[in-house]
Formats: sequence, C-alpha cells, structure tokens
Amino acid sequence: MIVSSLLPMEGSVDPDEYMVGPGDFFTVVVGSVEGSAAPIPVSADGRLPLPEAGSVDISGMTLAEARSTALEALRGAFGQIPVDVTLSQPRQFYVHVSGAVPVPGRVLSLPVGRVSTAIEMAFSDTTRAPVTNPKYRPSLRNVSVVHRDGSESRLDLMRYYSAGQVSQNPYLLDGDVIFVPGYDPDFESVYIDGAVPFPGGYDARPDDNVQSLLQAAGLYEAPILPMTVRVLSKVHGTKRNLQLAEALGEVGASIRISPNDHLSVTRGRPPGGTATIEGMVPHPGTYSIEEGQTTLIELLGYAGGLREEAHATAAFLERRALPD
Repeated sequence: MIVSSLLPMEGSVDPDEYMVGPGDFFTVVVGSVEGSAAPIPVSADGRLPLPEAGSVDISGMTLAEARSTALEALRGAFGQIPVDVTLSQPRQFYVHVSGAVPVPGRVLSLPVGRVSTAIEMAFSDTTRAPVTNPKYRPSLRNVSVVHRDGSESRLDLMRYYSAGQVSQNPYLLDGDVIFVPGYDPDFESVYIDGAVPFPGGYDARPDDNVQSLLQAAGLYEAPILPMTVRVLSKVHGTKRNLQLAEALGEVGASIRISPNDHLSVTRGRPPGGTATIEGMVPHPGTYSIEEGQTTLIELLGYAGGLREEAHATAAFLERRALPD
C-alpha cells in the first residue's frame, strides 16, 4: 500500500507534538535563496545535513526542538544573514497491527496518522472475521500501543468514536506495535442503558469507573434537565444513585466499575408541558405551559388571540393520554 505525501491532514502539524525521524524532508532557506536544490532528508541515523554548517543530530526531537537546533547551527555559519528551516514533507514508516483484527501485519503510515487509521486499515477486509472464536469480539476499549522505547499506552477508542476525545487516539510513531485484544462479552462486559447516546454492552477496562463509562457512551456534560445515574454492582452486591453532574465529576471517577456491572441513566420529567392550538388564530402551534396553571385564555394569548372570522362558540378542547 502506498501512502501519498499529499494525504489530507487535520491541519498544520503541531511543532510541539510532531516527532522528527529518518526520512523527513526539510527545506533550508538562506537569505532569499533556498540552501539546496531539493529538500534535505533526515539520514537513517537521525542527522540533518545543513549547507555550510555540517550536520546536526535531531533524532528523538520534536519538530520545534529540531528546528531550533538547526537554526542555531545555521546562524553560527551565516551570521546575520536570515535563515529558516521548514518541514517540507513528512516521512513514511511502518507500524504493526495485531490481535483481534481481520488483517494483521504491517501498515504504512505518516506521523500525522492516528491509531484509529491503522486499525481501520486492518479491518478493511470485511470478508474475514477478526477472531476465529465466534464468542469473542475485538476490545476497542483496551487497545495497547507499544512504542520502540518500551513504553506502552492503553487506549479507549470508544471515547474517541463516541465523543471525539483525541487523547485516546494519539499520533503514530515509527515502529509502533498496536495490539487489539479479544474479549468474551458474557464475562467481560459492562452495561449502560437509558438516556445516553450509545447504550449497550462495553468491554470492561481495568481502570473503569462511572465517569469513563458514561464518556464511552457519549455523555460528557450534564444537560439542563435533572438526570440520575443508578450504579448496580453485581460483584459487590451494591446499588447507588448519583446525580449526573456527580457521576461525570470526581465522584464518578472514584467509583470503580467491574465486569457485569450495570449503569442506568434516567431523565427527570421536564417542567410543565406543552399544548397545541390550531385553527383561526394568528400563530397556531405548540406552546410550553405550566401544567394545572396555564388557562385556555392564556394559551389563546400566546397564539395572538382569535381572528375576526373565528367562530368562538364552535371551539373545542381535546385531551390525549399517550399512547392512546
């Protein structure tokens, strides 16, 4: 698979996040003339050759650090002549995807590619099952990324897919190994239902809490209407009710969730109600009312009163009880 250097990007790269590596191309400008006929690549050992200034080691640096190092070397060589160094083309590199995916193996990527991009490529063949045991499913809330320096990140991609939390979907680095574990929903699921955008069963995480599960289900902010979260723990045999604002804050973050636990989010009844007025009024439609307090005359006032041709004695009031 070939990744074009013109791959659409999310925007300008962040110099403080972009990690420079072998294969990145830089353009060096001295005065008003480019310092080389073509962009200069970073060598395999992480060094950037500079005209008249030798080469500088920029391996393991962010783009901001690498640019600062190169500019310092160039200013030492050219004195007061204006110089500039820019990243002209990001490099390409391989990452590895394994585990519960239909097509494990190497995936070509760019430094601006994210973990989800590599996983989506590994799921591109829809004719294959991600796991051979039909009882198991891919655990997208427990994706492991091992970097070349030995550090490891455990990502909850559902918090990215449901609410766009990009911290759970970071940029890829050279040689990253992405592992998607499989899980058995009958034994390793936590459940959430009720007034959430994405109810259902979710693969449990070792660090799961009420807040993280609500976020995975798409709830990040408490709405105006009061909402209650019931936390039922089968493991500990406990039941607890929280206000949604508490559940999304420090209280929810302190309550651990275990496999087979259940969260239910209920919405309070909205204040008042609504009534619809139709017919010979200037502004027919549905209006908010205070149940048991708003009168028919007040409702007529909301609608602009009766029109001149209205037959007032023929008006009627219809009350409906759902679902009848």
